[in-house]
Amino acid sequence: ILKSLCNEFLPMNVSAILYLMNYEKYGRSTASAQYFLQLAGYLGIPVIAWNADNSGLERRASQSNLQLQLAPSLEHQTAAMLSILERYKWHQFSVVTSQIAGHDDFVQAVRERISDMQDTFKFTILSAILVTDPRDLLELVNSESRVMLLYSTREEAISILGAAHDYKITGENYVWVVTQSVIENLQTPSQFPIGMLVSEITTAVKVYAYGAEDFLNNPANKHLSLNTQISCEGSYGESRWDTGDLFFKYLKNVSVEGDQGKPNVEFTQDGVLKAAELKIMNLRPGLSKQLVWEE
Repeated sequence: ILKSLCNEFLPMNVSAILYLMNYEKYGRSTASAQYFLQLAGYLGIPVIAWNADNSGLERRASQSNLQLQLAPSLEHQTAAMLSILERYKWHQFSVVTSQIAGHDDFVQAVRERISDMQDTFKFTILSAILVTDPRDLLELVNSESRVMLLYSTREEAISILGAAHDYKITGENYVWVVTQSVIENLQTPSQFPIGMLVSEITTAVKVYAYGAEDFLNNPANKHLSLNTQISCEGSYGESRWDTGDLFFKYLKNVSVEGDQGKPNVEFTQDGVLKAAELKIMNLRPGLSKQLVWEE
C-alpha cells in the first residue's frame, strides 16, 4: 500500500483520492483500507471514500484523516432501524452483533440514538450480545426479547439466524431488524426468517469537482495550487501537502443538489453525510415459496 502511494499516486501530483468500492463485501478485516486512509491523511491528501464495509470505523478514521465518507454511517443505519421500532411501538429490544469491524461502535450508536429520542419515545435495551458461539444466543431464549437488532456480516448472519431458528427465537412472534452488511446482495439464504427487515442506503455524489471549483474561484487562493509536489523521500518537494487541510475544508463544505425529492449531499464536520436515502426491505415469501426482498 505504501509503495503504491509513493510510486503511483504522488508522482501524479494528485490533490485528492477517490477511494470507491463498487461492491459491498463486509468482513472483519479492514486493516488494509484503514492503513491506506491513514497514510493519505499523513500525506495531507484528502480522500473521498465509499467503502461501506468500513462504515464501522468512520468515527475513528475521521478524527485523524482528511476523509469524506459517502457510505452511510452507523448513525444513519441505527436511526433507520429505531424509526421502524418507533413506528410499530416496540419499546423493548436486544442488540446482537458478531465480531464484525465496528461492532462496539454500532452498540454505542444505538445507545446515543436512544438518548437523543428519550423525550419523544422511550426505548429499553434488554440485552446486548456479542456472538462468538451460537450458544451465546441462549441469553435471548431466556429473556423477554421479541425484537432484535443484528449487526454482522452476511456469512455470520447465516450462522446466527440458523442458530436462532434452532432455539425457536424466529418466526411470527419475533422480529429481526438487520443492517446493510447482512443483506449484502438480494440472494436470500434459507436461514433468513420471513419478515426480517433491513435498511439499505443509496446515494450519489459529485464532490471533488464542486470543491475544486470553489477553491480555484476564490481569489484568496490565487497563490495556492492543487499541484501537490510531495514525495515519500522528502528530497522532492515536501512530505506533506500543506494546502491539503484547506482544500479539504472546501470539499467538506460542498452542497451537491440531490435528485428530485432527495436531500442535497452535504457533510457534517466529521466528514460523514448529513442525510442518506433509506430503503426499508422486508423479506417476504415469493413465487414457488422462494424468499424475496420487498421494499
